[in-house]
Formats: sequence, C-alpha cells, structure tokens
Amino acid sequence: MDFSQLTQITPFIACFVILYFIVLRPQQQKMKKHREVLSSLKRGDKVVLGGGIEGIVEEAPVSISTIRVLISSGVVVNVRRDLILEVVDIK
Repeated sequence: MDFSQLTQITPFIACFVILYFIVLRPQQQKMKKHREVLSSLKRGDKVVLGGGIEGIVEEAPVSISTIRVLISSGVVVNVRRDLILEVVDIK
C-alpha cells in the first residue's frame, strides 16, 4: 500500500471514527444503562409503559421477563420488562 492509497482511505476512516463517537457509542451506553435500570426494578417503583401508561411495580422477579404493574386501583397487569420506557423518580 503506497502513500496515495492511504490518503484516499483516510477520510473514510475518519468519518467512521467520528460517527462512532458521536452516534453509536452514546446510544450503546444509553441502552446499557436502560438494561441496568430494568434489571434493578423493585416493588413500589413508578414506571412508564410503552403506551404511555404510568403504573407502580407490584412484583418484579428477576428470573422472569414479565413484571406485574398496578395501573389503577385494583387493576394489575403483566408487562414484559423490555416494554418499560422509564422509571420515574417519586419525590
């Protein structure tokens, strides 16, 4: 590989590196943090489900991929863990 070939491929490598650090890496870190939050769910956590419904976690067994969420007085639904968008801080 001579110098002219190296100078032709350098902009492509630079674009990939910039793309990685601006787009891909932050997205991977965000997904990792979201997985950690979902794995640490416990009874009493307030969550927002995929459809925008807010509820309170009733049961969140670690070994099962579904959790039980109270969405209204007396209404408890089973929800897949990966359909939880966020955990809301109750203050």
